[in-house]
Amino acid sequence: MAKLTNARADAPGRSRRPEEGAGTLDGKKPQKGSRAGRSQSRDALMAAARTLFTQKGYEATSVVEITQLAGISVGSLYYHFANKSEIFLAMHEDYVQRQDKRVRDALHAVKGAGVTEPRRLFLAGTRAYLEGVWEDRDVSRVLADGETPSGFSTVSRQWGDAWTKRNAVLLADGQSETATNAIATAISGSVGAWAKDIVQLADIGAAHEYIEHAVVLVGRVLGFDDSETRAG
Repeated sequence: MAKLTNARADAPGRSRRPEEGAGTLDGKKPQKGSRAGRSQSRDALMAAARTLFTQKGYEATSVVEITQLAGISVGSLYYHFANKSEIFLAMHEDYVQRQDKRVRDALHAVKGAGVTEPRRLFLAGTRAYLEGVWEDRDVSRVLADGETPSGFSTVSRQWGDAWTKRNAVLLADGQSETATNAIATAISGSVGAWAKDIVQLADIGAAHEYIEHAVVLVGRVLGFDDSETRAG
């Protein structure tokens, strides 16, 4: 099971305007021309956008501020992204991929320990997902606060629908498809609501306690005793 850490995500607040020609967030200048340099430039832009969206919000952040913090020209930004909205969508996609990896790693670990029952795998995945919300709480908060680009609600809804369908596969247990879908929708909706709560918690202790109670509640819905779902 992944271990929660208390490393601070970027906290909301006023950001200091970087000087012209400043380096990237890691202090290094992107190397131009090569594929590695282009990748480094994109990473720098993504990191800068993540910081600024967290500190100032999506609407209040300008393309110029992103490029200044990244230490990259505005022209270079448009090589990678069509506009600020596309940067936001890329940040969301990166977040989704990290969460998917966390869940896959958790399932691999419990399968390695001999767990094969689908609903137990679902519990492990739920815990990993919620722990990932805490680990990436800066991005989770940005995605949850409602200040997003036009059209993002459609992208988010499509992702949520696909996620619920994947959950239904693990939750099927000889019952009707309608019953399985009802359970998957209810649990997936609860997990989404819990994620919004988790990003507002003050510290790792509160996050750990909240996640523990959430997983126990899911376990009860799935018919497990509390002792079977608590972290060891």
